[in-house]
Amino acid sequence: MNEISHTNERNLAAALEGVDRDEAVRLRELWRLVDDASDSFPTLDEVAAGRARLLHALDAPDAGATVLGASVGDGAAPDAPISDAAAVSNSRRPRAAIHPLRRSERKRRVWWLAAAAVVAVFFGAVWWTTPFSLHAPFGKSLVVTLPDSSTVHLNSGSTLSYWRSFSVLGRRAVRLTGEAFFDIQESDMPFTVTTFDAGVTVIGTRFNVRAWPGEPEGETTVVVESGRVALFASRDASDRLVVEAGQSRRVLNGGVAADSIIVSVEDALAWRDGDLIFKDRPLGVVLADVRRRFATDVRVEPATEEMTKINLALRAPMDAEDVVRDIAGALDIRYRTLSHGYVLYQPSGQ
Repeated sequence: MNEISHTNERNLAAALEGVDRDEAVRLRELWRLVDDASDSFPTLDEVAAGRARLLHALDAPDAGATVLGASVGDGAAPDAPISDAAAVSNSRRPRAAIHPLRRSERKRRVWWLAAAAVVAVFFGAVWWTTPFSLHAPFGKSLVVTLPDSSTVHLNSGSTLSYWRSFSVLGRRAVRLTGEAFFDIQESDMPFTVTTFDAGVTVIGTRFNVRAWPGEPEGETTVVVESGRVALFASRDASDRLVVEAGQSRRVLNGGVAADSIIVSVEDALAWRDGDLIFKDRPLGVVLADVRRRFATDVRVEPATEEMTKINLALRAPMDAEDVVRDIAGALDIRYRTLSHGYVLYQPSGQ
């Protein structure tokens, strides 16, 4: 390169006279690229042939056009026969030599591509790890089919959340606030339901989970219809218990309660048919279910009465007032209608 540069610099300058400045810069860069590329030719003969071609192009009257033509490698320049070996060497030259970019332009392009890749990866990761939530509004229930074809029946007011990467990273996991019945497709990957104070892990089974953090007896209750599940406390995963079909267990006060809850599977799942069945449950729990089921306000005065235990069995009640009337009769109290719902109260003198 040094030999050609010193010998032909004046010829090159003369050839570029009258050429647009930017075009002259590109042609000069092209000349250097062709000269540099010749250093990697397989033989000395090919090197000599390539240099001779460039020198001939510089001496030609239309040097600018000849230089550009030489860079393309479209055959021998006029009156300058080129050997077969040189022609082969020209075909091996990098295609980038046709339209060379300045080094700064190449660097900017690389940085832009790298930045675009980083941004794409970032937003892809954000989307992939964003929780996807499904909510059953008050007054309605919702049946959901998960990506693994498992189904979940959400009770009124309940929310189910899971990552968009569900079943991709070797585990199936959802989070539940409220009550839901799960029909899980069998798989090699375990399925985990997380609540505010507990977790339930299964392989393939049918079970019900109830977990309302604001209820008077804040607890997670699990009832298994078929198969078996492992129930554990959130604060201590080693505190776990296997629950078999036909059994029910609960996490209460941060730990798994070993005592069986006296509730049949049929009663626990009655909500799916629109029934309201409670056995020895606090009035506050019952009223919360009524509020969610009928999307209306129902309360008792004084609020301390919420801890009163009640038994209630209503088959598909049509409206909230039917339920309130039956509760008032069961507890021997009264109720009155408000603009936004109902209030139960003790009559004066009782």
